[in-house]
Formats: sequence, structure tokens, C-alpha cells
Amino acid sequence: MIKKIWILSDGKKGTENQSIGLATAMGFSNYTLKPISVKFPWTFLSPNLWFNPLKAVIKSKELFPGNDWPDILIAAGRVCSAVAAEIRRLSGGKTFVIFIQNPYIDASNFDVVIAPEHDNIKGDNVIKTFGSLHGISTAKLKEAFSRHSNLIEDLPKPRVAVLIGGKNKHYKMSPQKMEEYGSQLRHIAKRKTISYMITGSRRTPVACLQGFKKGLGSAPSFIWNGRGDNPYHAFLAAADIIMVTADSVSMISEAIYTNKPIYIMKLEGKSSRLDQFFSSACKKKYVRPFNKDLEVWKYPPIDTMGDIISKLEKFLPK
Repeated sequence: MIKKIWILSDGKKGTENQSIGLATAMGFSNYTLKPISVKFPWTFLSPNLWFNPLKAVIKSKELFPGNDWPDILIAAGRVCSAVAAEIRRLSGGKTFVIFIQNPYIDASNFDVVIAPEHDNIKGDNVIKTFGSLHGISTAKLKEAFSRHSNLIEDLPKPRVAVLIGGKNKHYKMSPQKMEEYGSQLRHIAKRKTISYMITGSRRTPVACLQGFKKGLGSAPSFIWNGRGDNPYHAFLAAADIIMVTADSVSMISEAIYTNKPIYIMKLEGKSSRLDQFFSSACKKKYVRPFNKDLEVWKYPPIDTMGDIISKLEKFLPK
């Protein structure tokens, strides 16, 4: 009987939410979150070079007292991979370890690896997904909309959710480019009835958001000011069309779950791995590159989490 579930977190909300989303979908609401922080010199080493992974973790004795290992451990994010593999080894087979994303060490170190197909991870214990895992559900979207509907109820339809990320190691985001996108949306609003629901993320540079606002001008819109709860999920629920910057596979994957048309706002930069993801998403008709106009189209619904749970069941301990 499964009694104890841990979620190993690298502190990044994006990866943490993927693990929580999987645990919730598996019916495990009584998980314990174990946030790890890695110390020098392990921060500069690839996980496959961590000769003693638990020593790499600050306050590991408090996090993992008495080697009282869980029945199931769910982990995501590169810095968690070596620690998760070490816990599996130290538990002597007691702990069933599920790793989400590319672990950057051999998949055989885990019981199951759940990774996007564009990561090209191989192994008999690998479950491949389209895009990233997420915690989005119909119930979650409805609840978010009920809390934030007052912010957008006066906006005319169709409504467009504009999800702005930020720069990362693959892409750059400039105020000039975001102003250009805002201006293009303003011109669309001059031609037809439409409105915009805009939210940034923790990674969104202030100057880029300001540039977007400048370009958007007086077009009908609501722009989240960064205070209080981010109405991100409410925007997904209320949107007829979704626009997402190209830097985030997670945001695009969450948008695809809604089964609504998605436009990608390209940014300066390149990633062969993400290009593979975008190309596949375009072929499946989930997304289109934004090119100065917006329209609605249909595509078959995707149920990534349901598919994953079904595939995962054959691996889980009885």
C-alpha cells in the first residue's frame, strides 16, 4: 500500500507544478514537498558527475531524516536527477522513482522517466509525451475563471489571451519586438471587434511589458499589473484564441490542453530541440506562427495527462 509520497523540487515553479500535477492526477493529494538547494561546487557540475548527491544538497539531513524513504518519489528538473537516483539506490528498491523531463543521466537510474518526445530520451521505462506535463484541468480553469471573471467580463468577444514569457538560454526578448507585437494587435482591433487579456510571468522584463503596452495603445484589453494572483488560468479559460511567446514549452503545452487555437510569437534565437517541438505542433495543427492576423480553427483534443496515467499504471508497484 502506498502511504508516503515525496515531490522533489528544484524551486522552479514550472517544474514543481509538473510534479504536483502528476501527483494530483494519480490521486495523491497527501504528498510532501522536498525543496532542494544545491551548493558549490555541485552547481557547476553535470548531475552524472555528482559522486555523492545528497552532500550536494543544503540541509539534506533535515530534508531526508533517518533515511525514512517514501514509497513514491516524483522529481523534475536537472538538479533533482542525481538526488532522486541516489534516493532510489539508498532505499534498496523501496522507493519507486518517477522522473519528469530530461534527467541528463541514464534513464535506467529511475523506475520511470516521463519526457517530451522532442528530448529524444530512450529506454524501456521512458514514457514520451507531446510537450510538457502540467497541472491544468477543466476544474482548475473553471475555478480560476470564477475568481477573476470580474476583471474581464466587460471585454468584447472574441477574447485573446496573450501569455508573455521572457528570455532564456535559447531566446532573447526585446522591448522593440514586444512593442511591434502590441502594435500589430492594435491594428487588428481597428479592423474588427476583439479584445486582449495580457499577463506576463516572473521572467518577463518590465521594459518588454511596457513596450508591449505602448504598441497595444488603446485597444480593448486588460493587462495584469503583477500584483496579487496571476489571472493566467482565468485567461486560458476565457480565451477564444491564445497567443504565447516562443520561449516556453510549458505555457504552450498548457495552452494546447484548452483545445483552443494558439499563435506563437517568435523571438530572436534558436533551439533545434524546441524547433522540433514547434514543427510537430504545427503539423498537428495545434499552433500557428503569428503573422499579423488572428482567426479561429479547430483541432482534435489532446489528453496528455490521461494518456500518461494509463501508461504509467503498468510500471507502478501493485
